[in-house]
Amino acid sequence: MEKPVDSKNLSEEVERLRKINLALMKKVESGLAQNQSAFGIFESNVLLENKVKERTRALESLTSVLNQERNRLAILIRSLPGSIVIYDLNLKPIEVYLGRCGTKTWGDNEGFIQNAWPHLHAGLKKAINPNQGKVDLQFGLWMHLDSQKLHFECSVSELSDHTFLLYIQDDTKDKEQEEIIASQKSQIAQAAKLAALGEMAGGIAHEINTPLTTISLLTGKLVRGLTSEEINPEDLIQSAGRIQDTVLKISTIVKSLKQISRDTNSDALRTCLLCDVLAETTQLCSSKFRSMGIDLRINAPTGIKISVRPVQIEQVLLNLLNNSAYAVKDLESPWIAIDCLPFDDSVEIRVTDSGPGIPEDILEKIFNPFFTTKPIGEGTGIGMSISRSFIKDHGSDLTYELRNGNTSFRFEVRKVSEEAEQEKAS
Repeated sequence: MEKPVDSKNLSEEVERLRKINLALMKKVESGLAQNQSAFGIFESNVLLENKVKERTRALESLTSVLNQERNRLAILIRSLPGSIVIYDLNLKPIEVYLGRCGTKTWGDNEGFIQNAWPHLHAGLKKAINPNQGKVDLQFGLWMHLDSQKLHFECSVSELSDHTFLLYIQDDTKDKEQEEIIASQKSQIAQAAKLAALGEMAGGIAHEINTPLTTISLLTGKLVRGLTSEEINPEDLIQSAGRIQDTVLKISTIVKSLKQISRDTNSDALRTCLLCDVLAETTQLCSSKFRSMGIDLRINAPTGIKISVRPVQIEQVLLNLLNNSAYAVKDLESPWIAIDCLPFDDSVEIRVTDSGPGIPEDILEKIFNPFFTTKPIGEGTGIGMSISRSFIKDHGSDLTYELRNGNTSFRFEVRKVSEEAEQEKAS
C-alpha cells in the first residue's frame, strides 16, 4: 500500500524547484545580455574606427590641398616685386616673406630685419596710433645700402587689433624717372615763362624807357637849376621827388621781372592778396596793351586773400593775357577782361577777350604740348600745357568756354578766410 503524499513537503519542493527555475532563467538572461552588450561594443568600435578612417582620409586630403595652396602662395610671394612683413604693436616682426626683388636686395630675412627694419620705425609708428581708427597708411623713404641710395614705397594695413601687414617695394627707378620728369617739366616751365616775357619784351622796354627819359629830363632841369644864379629850392625838391618816384617805378618793374622769371618749382603755397598777384602781372603787359590799343579791364574785389604759389599764378595769367592779345590785336575796339568772383572757399579767376572763340578743330589741341597757332618764332606752344599743370597743382583745372560769344578761360584758387588767418596767427 502506497504511503500517502505529504502536501506540506510537496509544496516546499515545488517552491524550491520554482526558485531554482527562476535562478536558472536569470542566469540565462544575464548571459544573453552580456553577449548582446559585447556585440554592441564591438559594433560601435567598428563604426568609430570607420569614422576615424574617413576623417583621417579627409584631413589628409585637406592637408594635401593646404600644402599645395601654401606652396602656391610661397611661389606667388617669391615672384612679387615687393616683400611682406607681419609685425605687432611693439614693431617686432612676426613673419617676413621676401619677394623677388627683396631677396636680391636683402639676401634673407635676417638681412632685411638687420638693415631695413630700423629705417622703417618712424613710418610704422604712425600705423599704431590708437586714435587713427582703421589703418591704411602709405609712405615712401630713401635708404642708403652698400653705398647705394634706394627708395622704397611702403603700404601698411591692419590685420587685427594687435598685428599689421607691411608691403615694401623698391621703386628707385620709378622715383628717379619722376625726378627726371619733374626736372624736365621745371625746365620747360622756365622756358615757357621766359618765352612769355619775351613776347612782352617790347612793352617792358617801353615801360622802362619812358621813366628813364623822364629821369633824364628832370636831371637836366636839376643841373640847370643848380647852376643858375637864382636857385629855387622848391623846384629842386619837386624835381628830386619826381626822380625818386620814377626810380621807384622802374624798380617795381624790375622786381616784377625778377620775380616771375625765377624758378618756382620748389615754392610752397603761401597767403597773399589777390590784387597783388594781378598787379604784378599787369605791370608787365599794360604798356604793351596800351600801345596795341587793347582795353584791359580788371574786375576784382579788394582785400581778398588767396593761398597760391604767386609766381605760378602770375605766369598762368601772363600766358592767357599774351594769347588774348595775339587773338584780338586785329579786331576793332579790342578788349581783355580779368574777372574775379569770390565764393566761400575759393575764388574764380576768368580771363575773357573780345575774340569770337576757338574753332572746334583747334580747341581739342590747345592744351597739347608744343601746339601753337602762332607763326614760327612767335610762339613755343608750351604756355597753355604748363599753365594747366600749374593750375592742377593748385587743385583746380584750367578750362575753356565760349562766354557770351567771346573766348574765355577760367580756373579757381583757394580762398583764405579771416578765421583761418586768425587761427594761423594764434
